[in-house]
Amino acid sequence: MAKKIENILLLVKGSEEAFRAASVAIEIASALSARIIALNVISPKVIKVMVKLLKKSESEAYVELSEDGWKYLYAIEEEVKDKGLKIILEQEEGNLEKTVIDFARKYSVDMVVVGRETKKRSALQPPHKLLSMVLDYLSVPVLIV
Repeated sequence: MAKKIENILLLVKGSEEAFRAASVAIEIASALSARIIALNVISPKVIKVMVKLLKKSESEAYVELSEDGWKYLYAIEEEVKDKGLKIILEQEEGNLEKTVIDFARKYSVDMVVVGRETKKRSALQPPHKLLSMVLDYLSVPVLIV
């Protein structure tokens, strides 16, 4: 007998792919009466790139990424609440893969939903890095939309 899906971890990024993933996660959560844990991860690597290329201070880069992250989280929260579903919003600074695994364990998630990266990739290239990390450390399905 398959385990019931009660908690869905949705990785939130400010991209079209992330919003498509959010729509799918909301559909699944609605059909299963599951809760969504929406997580945005602020990467220290992105902060360093912003400092170097955009000539921002680390604190300016962090604030900008943090504000953008909350903007996307709140937009998704509104959609989830409109469907009458439960949601938890989380934002964390750190390594993407480790943070996703930590939050998946923290909330005992039953599924992870993430938007597909749109970088030019061949079908023969290795799978999404996050997918391989999650499969190595968790025993939950990962849906890449």
